[in-house]
Amino acid sequence: MFKNILLAYDGSAHANKAMLYSGHIAEMLKAKITIITVYEDQQVVEHYSREAEKYLSNYQIAINHINVSGSHARQIVEYAEKSNQSLIAIGAYGHSRLKQALLGSTTGYILGHSKCPVLLAK
Repeated sequence: MFKNILLAYDGSAHANKAMLYSGHIAEMLKAKITIITVYEDQQVVEHYSREAEKYLSNYQIAINHINVSGSHARQIVEYAEKSNQSLIAIGAYGHSRLKQALLGSTTGYILGHSKCPVLLAK
């Protein structure tokens, strides 16, 4: 069913919950998790990579990490499609609800454009 899980991770509390659920699902289904971060700042990327990989190391799962730049929502959806992800796991809100209100909802875009199921954690 779910063999490849794409975890969109930004370090927010909701993304942490998505990571928790992803870890459990991946371990139960023997799925692989790819952690995707969409940031320009390499230090931020490295911090979130270490944070997520440290947490997920508690599970018996394969983990991959990628970083992309550009529109968060579009990059997540495009990567999920081109890499045949079977599930996208995201937090309901990122770090800034005001930014999402002004620029458009990352969550809404992913829910509306993803061709695979989306796990929304809050």
